[in-house]
Amino acid sequence: MSAQDDSIYILNDGSSPESESKRLDAQHDICNDVMRNELLPSYIQAELLALPPSRAPKVVDVATGSAAWLRAAAKCLPPGAELVGIDYDPTKFPPPSLLSSNITLREADMYRPFPADLLGRFDVVHARLITFALKAGQGPELVKNLMTLLRPGGWIVWSETTINLASTGPPSPAWFKIQDLYYRFQRAVGADPDIPVGLVAFIREAGCVECDDRAYTGSSPLYTGKATDWIERTHQHTSAFVLQMLNGVMGSGAVDGMKTQLDVDALYSEFKADFSDRDRKMHYVFVRAWGRKPGKVHVEG
Repeated sequence: MSAQDDSIYILNDGSSPESESKRLDAQHDICNDVMRNELLPSYIQAELLALPPSRAPKVVDVATGSAAWLRAAAKCLPPGAELVGIDYDPTKFPPPSLLSSNITLREADMYRPFPADLLGRFDVVHARLITFALKAGQGPELVKNLMTLLRPGGWIVWSETTINLASTGPPSPAWFKIQDLYYRFQRAVGADPDIPVGLVAFIREAGCVECDDRAYTGSSPLYTGKATDWIERTHQHTSAFVLQMLNGVMGSGAVDGMKTQLDVDALYSEFKADFSDRDRKMHYVFVRAWGRKPGKVHVEG
């Protein structure tokens, strides 16, 4: 998320830091379920776990928000792992009492040069759901900036989904209107409409090697015996997300038909009416892409 004056990030509108932190925590749980509790591609995590005791893993989470991903990673990596979260907006950071001792949170902007003490330090740079802050053409340059945080041989791991690829069953007229609104917002502010399809191309163009990606179907938890819980959770999260998105679009003034609170209330009411059908399912597509920074893999401390 960029601190620049022309930032297109809109999910800070219409909520307190506390409620947004709760939304981000719930979002992490949903993403984790969709990605089958794999915080990283399995062989990248195995590479971290295979490091010698004298060389603990070092991982940085970009646009960390409430640090939900880092808190989960702390449970999967050795206690000595160095875990750093960076975000341009520290208001979502949890209190230190909720963090393990090996997690540090820093204020930094992913579009600007990073502090010198972070450069060339990490084995993995992780980013997830930063599409709302990304303009068309920024993907490869962003990856190049993230690569400055990596040791030679380190990994970029980036995961995204988008409203554009989401659907409902049965179909929701209100959801179609929300997708159309967001598409028009993207066109108006120059957002990148190819997320998440273009992720691996961005990483490859930035100069990474061993690039790959994987798509996850967001409706897969419906077939794990937890369908009722999954539908309820996705309804709650989607409702919170939609309200903040509508407020953000209104605040931007970029789209005709969504410039007043009356506009927000009208479309949100339609959405709530459609989603009063407790059997209505949300279907997402999540894409995770990754690539390695060229160079010799360093294992010494």
